[in-house]
Amino acid sequence: MASQLCLPQINVCALRVCSLNTNGTTLIGSATSYATDAAVSIGLTPVYVDGQTTSELNGCGSNFINYTADPTLTRWDLELDVWSTDPNFLDIVLPGGAVLTGGSGEKGFAYPGIGTVTGQISLEFWQKRINDNVLDATFPYAHHAMPFLKNIKLGKRDVSNNGVSHTIITAEGYENDNWFNGPGDDWAVASDKPYQWIPKATLPTMNCTAATIAS
Repeated sequence: MASQLCLPQINVCALRVCSLNTNGTTLIGSATSYATDAAVSIGLTPVYVDGQTTSELNGCGSNFINYTADPTLTRWDLELDVWSTDPNFLDIVLPGGAVLTGGSGEKGFAYPGIGTVTGQISLEFWQKRINDNVLDATFPYAHHAMPFLKNIKLGKRDVSNNGVSHTIITAEGYENDNWFNGPGDDWAVASDKPYQWIPKATLPTMNCTAATIAS
């Protein structure tokens, strides 16, 4: 058995999103959180601003100073690819949109209207942890958390006859001291970084419905 610290992580087995208030706390109410296995891929890119470089020669043409300040991590960029078109899911990941309900109870979704994009969400996902070619017996999953995403944008949506239509979401990730235990009350460590993960024994409950955040 390999050490718990050395296990590789593969696949995206579950995804959970939650609506947030402007101060980063989870939005209390019905249909504010959603867990699904519809994630196709998740891209996470740290964004840095390079420090200023100061370089000058002295009067004899020799290097006098060559100094570069430390870079600064400014945010994480997220690209999320999912195939779910559940209106309840889209209503969370695309603030400004709306669930459409027909007269016979059928549901659809209205994508955000033209104008300023507002709103913020948290995002979590779970990967498999592999130990000697099987799921680890103690902590089979890695629970990843991005506790504050904003500047959420909808990417290109391909509609064709040769594949399932995907929904592409991009967003910017920042720190969030107010996320606390997360929407599932199952994040038992600090949430003060823009991206973090910890081993877990279970996956969240996933079904085709939005969850209620009671407190």
